[in-house]
Amino acid sequence: MPAEMDNDGELDSAAPPGVAGVAQAAILLAAVTLPVMGVISLVPVLPELHRHFADVPGADYLVPVALTIPGMCIALLSPFTGMLADRFGRRGLLLTALAFYGLFGVAPLLLDNLILIIATRFGLGVAEAAIMTVTTTLTGDYFKEDERQKWVAAQAVAGSLAATLLFLAGGALGTLGWQGPFFLYALAVPVFFGAAKWLWEPSAARRPGRDDVDRSAFPWRSMVPVCAVTLACSVAFYAGPLQLGVRLSDLGITSASTIGIMAGLSSLGVPVGAFAFRRLRAPRVKTILTTVLLLIGIGLVVIGLTSTLPLIGFAMFVAQVGCGILMPCLITWCLAQLPFEHRGRGSGLWTSAFFLGQFITPLVMAGLADQHRGMAFAYLAVGAACLLAAIGAALSNRRVPAPSF
Repeated sequence: MPAEMDNDGELDSAAPPGVAGVAQAAILLAAVTLPVMGVISLVPVLPELHRHFADVPGADYLVPVALTIPGMCIALLSPFTGMLADRFGRRGLLLTALAFYGLFGVAPLLLDNLILIIATRFGLGVAEAAIMTVTTTLTGDYFKEDERQKWVAAQAVAGSLAATLLFLAGGALGTLGWQGPFFLYALAVPVFFGAAKWLWEPSAARRPGRDDVDRSAFPWRSMVPVCAVTLACSVAFYAGPLQLGVRLSDLGITSASTIGIMAGLSSLGVPVGAFAFRRLRAPRVKTILTTVLLLIGIGLVVIGLTSTLPLIGFAMFVAQVGCGILMPCLITWCLAQLPFEHRGRGSGLWTSAFFLGQFITPLVMAGLADQHRGMAFAYLAVGAACLLAAIGAALSNRRVPAPSF
């Protein structure tokens, strides 16, 4: 039941606990986009960061570490934050994480020491791990079946649009200097107050010392395949966009504006795919994964084969449509395997698997492109692997468990 509108046209927060609506979904959507800023907002000022800290020993290594360390924290710490959510509750952990996100996020505005900035970025990453895990967990707690499918798809759309907007905002604030984009992290403040007002602790959440805690075993048998597939699909998900600039530079296209336009236009495929996922009715995971891997595989293979810029852009768009379907499919599949008492831990494992894929993708692509084979070969290899996996999924007689969409 959606949240009602009051006489002033604002969302009413008086919906009883256990009946989630637009207000709760909006706060979760806002919260889940915050970790996107961990990398995106600073990309436009990377050259300025390198120049500013050029005299710091090891700056060529430390500046990229400052950029990527939040993502590594998400990959490593999400399972632990999920266990905390199951043990002590969701809402309090999310509010604490939002508060520390804002604190650590804006801290570099007052700092001019690269090591201290990296330390604050580590704290930011810990907060992001909790935010990513708890928002996924609460989406599973608050919404069921069709409603869950709708809002999970909306999160994929929000993440894609947020990435584009944050990249533009980071570039605009970058005109103020290398510290400019750090103002964006203050967006955690309204999200914190919105979460404090509109989110509640699910009534069945665990509490220390409760006698009625369900002590059922964690569903490893179903979660191991989910996480393994997620890790592999994450590499396919990130292979296209993360290495697009390298592929274009191999073709002699080095203009940052051209690369940015190509990446921005192709990323519109993500909301298209997410919207398509919302329209599906009770599909099987195997069917969705077959379709997704075909789209991504075809897109990556074409990018590897052609040197025509418009065709590369269209192929990337096709691959991104597959990515837009993939993300909500994997999340929904994960949540469908988890009972309430293990939903935080399971969501954390899923988040860890997905972000680990983000971390290893550049290593995989660089390894494939080594020995003078070039990035074209890397795209071809990953694309071919996706197509083979799609064929294997289509021909498999083994039924993949389907989530309750």
